Amino acid sequence: MGRGDYLGLGSRLGSGPSELLVQTGFSTETRQAGYLHYWLGIADLAHVLALRDSGVLPAGPGRRLLSALLDLLGKDASDGGYDPAYGDAYNSREHLLRGELGDDAGWLSLGRTRREAGRVSYYLAARKALLELHEAVDGFAATMHDLALAHVESWWADLTYWQPAQVSSFGHYLLSFGHEAARHLDRIRQARTRCGLVPVAAGGVAGTTVPLSRTSTLRRLGLTGPATTSRDAMWSVDGLLDVVFAAQQATLTASRLAEDFLLFATEPFGYLRLHDSHCRASVYLPQKRNPYALSVVRGGYAVVTGRAAGVVAAVGTGSAQTDNWIYNYGETLDAVELARQMSALIAEVADRASFDTARMAGRALDGFTEAADLAERLVAEQHVDYRTAHSMVARVAAAAEQRGESRLTGEDRQSLAGRPGDDVADADPRSLVLGRSQDGGAAPRQVRASARRLHARLVRQRTWRLDARGQADAATGQLVEHARTASEQASPWPAGELRPITRQRRIRS
Repeated sequence: MGRGDYLGLGSRLGSGPSELLVQTGFSTETRQAGYLHYWLGIADLAHVLALRDSGVLPAGPGRRLLSALLDLLGKDASDGGYDPAYGDAYNSREHLLRGELGDDAGWLSLGRTRREAGRVSYYLAARKALLELHEAVDGFAATMHDLALAHVESWWADLTYWQPAQVSSFGHYLLSFGHEAARHLDRIRQARTRCGLVPVAAGGVAGTTVPLSRTSTLRRLGLTGPATTSRDAMWSVDGLLDVVFAAQQATLTASRLAEDFLLFATEPFGYLRLHDSHCRASVYLPQKRNPYALSVVRGGYAVVTGRAAGVVAAVGTGSAQTDNWIYNYGETLDAVELARQMSALIAEVADRASFDTARMAGRALDGFTEAADLAERLVAEQHVDYRTAHSMVARVAAAAEQRGESRLTGEDRQSLAGRPGDDVADADPRSLVLGRSQDGGAAPRQVRASARRLHARLVRQRTWRLDARGQADAATGQLVEHARTASEQASPWPAGELRPITRQRRIRS
């Protein structure tokens, strides 16, 4: 490595980086170029245009710098010259540009640190990744919606503690996951909004004397984030947490459903059968169809949770510390991508699975699942308090269990009657579920109404996502086109003439 290849060598530093530092810190940062390469290019183009607008960038260097950045933007990250020997991703790009442009490349650092370029590119990458996660979670919610409608009148014993609890509609169960996923869509949107708070014209930490327009730069980037302080925009860590927690919560819902499906697919239950495309065979046991996809989803949640915990630990320092960021660009974006994959996978698993509704209905009353209905009817007909009715039914259920029964018999129900010949409960699953007619209940009419509410919510989310994606793509396209046009024309200031910086301006970021 020659002088000038490594930033500061021969000026502030008397030695290049140690091999261990290259293999650890710099290698970690340059691996993140896979996520950041394109967005570093967008951030660089926006900054050069801002310098050009301010009048401090000479015409010739400005045109050559824009042209080189456009060429680099069109390359894949693997061809971007990222080498940890030169430092992080920003330093690698600077090394490549200096090799092509010489001192013209030095203008790129005017009024901006490498961490500003990194933050802007990270937040832009995160905004795009969150849109993709939003789409996957939306797809999962839509799958739950459609399955719920298909199983509105599929009766089963809903579970608590994985024990039979109450006769219900299987569609009611499935719809709960759809509504939970829909709430994740709001959280993902909020995280994406937070990622609009980017540091522009932040200088080292307190701003810059270069008269850069934050408003114009944000507009070019397609952002309208709030102006707080340059320090807050540069060094606050809540954005990292918002991103990774949005990923974790989305994956948690997928994992919880996978956990239930693992149970339902076991022989004692036999409620569902995974499609062959989501299973794999045992190497040794010929009879087995292992539900591999469900293990993938559960393991994916564990990995995302581990990454979230790592991000929380890494940001637990004093403010304005680089260890908050060295690992977390990649950790958070890896988490979002894995969450996207897990959300898409569990949706596909649910969509292709087959459900044994006859078996579910046949076992709906096992485990004395009509007990609460019996107790409530005793309250209504015999005017006893619920705790007394609860005890009466519990004693009858305990006696039936001791006889080896799994459900109450007609004699058991008759023993609870207030008068001989009374029948205190109809043991038909359908009749029991039809009685749950309050808002949000399991009665078919209520499940369909809840599904309509979910559908309307998902339509609004999709409309937002399409608009957000269109606006982001349009802004990026316009920025690139503006840069291309500017690379071919003169600066608004004559070549070689610079607008003087006569006073320090307050730059809001």
